[in-house]
Amino acid sequence: MGHPLDFIVFGVPRSGTKALVHALNLHPHVYCAEERFHFRADHSRIIFPDTFLDASYGSDEEARKKIKHISNELARKGEITHAGNKLPRYYFALHRINRELPALKNIWIYRSPYGSSSPGTVASSIDRKANGGQDKWGCSACLSCSVASRLASA
Repeated sequence: MGHPLDFIVFGVPRSGTKALVHALNLHPHVYCAEERFHFRADHSRIIFPDTFLDASYGSDEEARKKIKHISNELARKGEITHAGNKLPRYYFALHRINRELPALKNIWIYRSPYGSSSPGTVASSIDRKANGGQDKWGCSACLSCSVASRLASA
């Protein structure tokens, strides 16, 4: 039996939302899709796992790849008790989405956009990527594990 989204992950671009999702997905009972649903979608109609695997939510090649990826990830997990979606720009529709799903948990990640040479800034991250380098600033494992534990115990 399916259930609605439990949480969304968002933040400013290059803030580490993808790294946080990878850490959350390490928990055996938590699953977070990466940009499966647009912020314009009616989130009250998103049911896990059915809608996550539904091709009518995007029928282009990229959507088909996401569905296959999600299907493969879910096959490796046990029972998922908490499901979410990551979209860095959820803040554009946060008020509406929270009205659609009043029990939805919002996980916002922030990384300073200021500065150009400090290794932990968004500007330095963009600069490294633009120059062909890897952005290996990582994420805070302690924060990620803490968030996953709180979701799983809620």
